[in-house]
Amino acid sequence: MITIEELQVLETNCAFHEAANTGFFLLRGNDASTFLHRLLSNNVNALQENQVQHNALLDRKGKVLSLFRLLKKDSCTFFGIASTTAHTQAFSLLTQFILSSEVSLTDVSSSFSHFILLGAKADTFLEEHDIETKLEDFNCGKLEDGSMYWRENLLGIQTWHFLFPTLFPNKTKNLFTEHLPSLSAETFFLLHLQGEVPLFPETIGSENILLEAAKSSHFYARGKGCYPGQEVIERLLTYNKGKAPFSLRTLSLSGEHFFAKGTDVLNAKNEKCGQVLTCGYNPYLKQTSVVVRAKSNQPTHELQMSVRGR
Repeated sequence: MITIEELQVLETNCAFHEAANTGFFLLRGNDASTFLHRLLSNNVNALQENQVQHNALLDRKGKVLSLFRLLKKDSCTFFGIASTTAHTQAFSLLTQFILSSEVSLTDVSSSFSHFILLGAKADTFLEEHDIETKLEDFNCGKLEDGSMYWRENLLGIQTWHFLFPTLFPNKTKNLFTEHLPSLSAETFFLLHLQGEVPLFPETIGSENILLEAAKSSHFYARGKGCYPGQEVIERLLTYNKGKAPFSLRTLSLSGEHFFAKGTDVLNAKNEKCGQVLTCGYNPYLKQTSVVVRAKSNQPTHELQMSVRGR
């Protein structure tokens, strides 16, 4: 349940979220970088050691089969970090492509826990506990117990991701649980809706071309060479200013409303031009965020839902 207290603390202090639905895979071998570079949408070859990168697996039509973060440990070792559903998809697809490549793929989901620190004073909290914060976004730091962490600000607030090994006691994890409030999964989900950060499969999936997402540019690189779906992505970027036929948008409505998934989205002429994917209510701002998939040629300010909620 989303509470006003949870949302307030993000503005005045910080809180943590335990991403219990996270899966991890480990890919290693002499061909690891080459293998991933030719399959993923981002430039894996540009990754430095201990850097994190958003990535996608696409089909030949440029539609999203999985989204995940990729962490490069060294030239032969990579970690994949994703929601449980995205992890299952990625693991299955990568397994199919291994064939004769000199790589091994292992599910290590039970070896780590994923905690996220968020809020206006996240940096301050870490500094007060002697944890280095002067890192470039997506560059990993490492703690004495083997934990890895990095900063990324796609949500529009200070955000730090921590990967804690599950086999050892962890001082930093205890700091979070003993001194900070926790954020519910519902609140963490709402932050993604408000920040227009795509979530697989809740707001983007196999029906969506990657470029439909507002922040899709974090998931692909131009000029990296061929990968599944690359032809479609490049064609849209070159000849259509990066616009897919449909786009994902977050509409902000005053007050509390509910719209079921699949509710029609109408244009100014009351013609159907899309549908609702999901929505969430922010009791602190008293606003409802509605994620819709609508025809890209329709102005956002003209969109309306066919059925008003509560």
